[in-house]
Amino acid sequence: MKKLLLITAIFAAFGANAQVRLVKNHNGNASSNATPRFVYNNKLIYTALNPGSTIFHSNGTTNGSSYIFDSNNLPANPLTPTSTLAFVELNGEAHFVASFYSPSTGSYSRITKAGFADTVCSAYGNIATFTGSTFSDMNYPVVLNNEILFAPSFVLGTNAVGIELYKSDGAAVSLIKNINPGGTLSSNPAELTVLGTNCFFSAADGTNGRELWKTDGTLAGTTLYLDLNTGSADSNPAELNVLGAALTFVGTHPTLGRELFKTNGVGSLTLLKDINTSGDSNPANVTAIGSLLYFSASNGTIGQELWTSAGTTTSTVLIKDINPSGDSNPSKFKQVGSTVYFIANDGTNGVELWKTDGTNIGTVLVKNINPSGDSSPNYLTEYNGKLYFTADNGTNGVELWVSDGTSVGTTMIEINPTASSTISNLMVFNNFTNELYFSADAGVGIGKELYAYMDPTLSTGNFTLNENAITFSPNPAKDYFNLTTELNIEKVEVYSILGQLVKTFDKQDQYKISELTKGTYIVKVNTVEGALSKTLLVE
Repeated sequence: MKKLLLITAIFAAFGANAQVRLVKNHNGNASSNATPRFVYNNKLIYTALNPGSTIFHSNGTTNGSSYIFDSNNLPANPLTPTSTLAFVELNGEAHFVASFYSPSTGSYSRITKAGFADTVCSAYGNIATFTGSTFSDMNYPVVLNNEILFAPSFVLGTNAVGIELYKSDGAAVSLIKNINPGGTLSSNPAELTVLGTNCFFSAADGTNGRELWKTDGTLAGTTLYLDLNTGSADSNPAELNVLGAALTFVGTHPTLGRELFKTNGVGSLTLLKDINTSGDSNPANVTAIGSLLYFSASNGTIGQELWTSAGTTTSTVLIKDINPSGDSNPSKFKQVGSTVYFIANDGTNGVELWKTDGTNIGTVLVKNINPSGDSSPNYLTEYNGKLYFTADNGTNGVELWVSDGTSVGTTMIEINPTASSTISNLMVFNNFTNELYFSADAGVGIGKELYAYMDPTLSTGNFTLNENAITFSPNPAKDYFNLTTELNIEKVEVYSILGQLVKTFDKQDQYKISELTKGTYIVKVNTVEGALSKTLLVE
C-alpha cells in the first residue's frame, strides 16, 4: 500500500497535469530515448541509453527500474538490445534477442531468456557473430509445439545458409530447413502465423517463386503449401490473419489478380471475393478483430477504401467510400468496446481519426484534430475504456490524446507545454497502479525519457493526506467493508484493477459489495480535504 501511495504522490510534481509522472531519468541532461518494448511477469521491459544502449526492467518505480545483465557476462556491461527487441513467451520465460560480449569468442547476437525474478538472465542459442552495428534479430517469432519458430534478420558464420527458418526449444537454436539451398541464398521467411498444429508463412525456394509454406517445426513437415501463382512467378502471400478456423491472406493469382483468399490449412482454397474484376484490389492493412476482418481495398472504380469480411463472399463488402476523389487508405484498426477506430484521409480533412460500427452511416470522422493538415494519429491504444493515441494538431506538435468516440470528448493531454513531446510507444502496464507508459520529452531539460500517465478516475486530487487517515475493515472483505476516518467524506468510488468504475457510494455506515467478484479493487475516497486511494481485497 505504501508503494501505491508513493507512486500516486509523484503525479503532483506536474502541476496542472497531475496524472503524468517521470518514471526515471536515465541519462542526466541528455536524452536516453527510453522506449517501452513489452510487458512480462508484471515487469515493464524497455530500452534506454544510459549512456550506452541497454535493456531495463521496471516495476513502475524509479528505484525499481534496473539493468538486465547476461549471466554469462557478469560483471561486465548489461545486455545490448536489438533494434526491435522482438519478444515471445515460452515455458514461463521471456525470450528475446540481445547482443553480449564474450572475451573468448567475440560478440554475438543470442536469444536470451529470463523469468525476470531478478536482473540476471541467461543467454543461449547463438544466431550470428557480428561486426560493427550489423547483428541479427528474431523476426516474426511464434510458439508452435512448445518451440519458438522465427526467421533471423542476418546470418554470418562458416555454416551460414542465408536467412532461413529456425527454431528454439528454449535451450538451443537449430535450422529447421534450408528452403532455398542455393549456396548462401535466402528464402526470407516472413509473416509466420500459427493455425492449429502448423505455422504458415511466405518464402521463396528459388524455383516456385515466393509462395505460401507451412511447417510443423520439423524438416519433413516443412513443405510448400500452395503455389498460387504457378511456375517461377511470385504470389507474394502477405497480410496473414487467423479468422476463426481459417487462415486468410492476400496473394497474387495469375488470372484474378491480387485479392483476398482463405484456407482451412489442410488443402482448401477460397477466394473471398474478386473485389476488382478488372485488376488488382490490393487489400492492405488487413486486421482481424473478433469475427471480422477490416482492411483497405480498391474495386477499380473507387480508391483504397474501407472494407470488411466475415470470411465469406457475401460478407466481404465495402463499408464506406470515405474519400470519393481518391484513396482514404484506412489503417491502424483498434477496437475499444464495440467501436473500431482507425485513421483515414477523406480528401478534405487530411489524415485524421475515424471510427466505425461496421455500417456506412456509423463510419464517421471522430475529430479534425489538425485543421491545417494531417494530425496523423499513431500508437492507437485502449486504456481504461477509452482510446489513447498520439497526434499533431498543427500547433503543439506530437502530444498525447484521448477519445471517448465523440468530437468534444477527444482532447489533448499536453506533456510538453513548450514544444512537441514526440511521444511514442504507448503501452499499458498494470502493477501498483494501472497506468499508460510511453517515451516522451516533457520539456524539463532532460530529453526523451520514460513517463507514465494515470487516468484521472484512478488518481487522487490531494496527495498530502496520510495513508493512515483512512482505514478499511474488514480487509480482505466479503459482503461489505467499513470505512473509518476523521475526514469529511463526499463520495466513495470502487474501481476494478483495470480502472473500471464498478460502485459509487455516498457517505454511509457500511459499504455493501456482495455483488463484486473476488479480486483486488481500488477504493477512491473523495473528501472535503482531498482524495486518497487504497487497495481493497474482496474474497
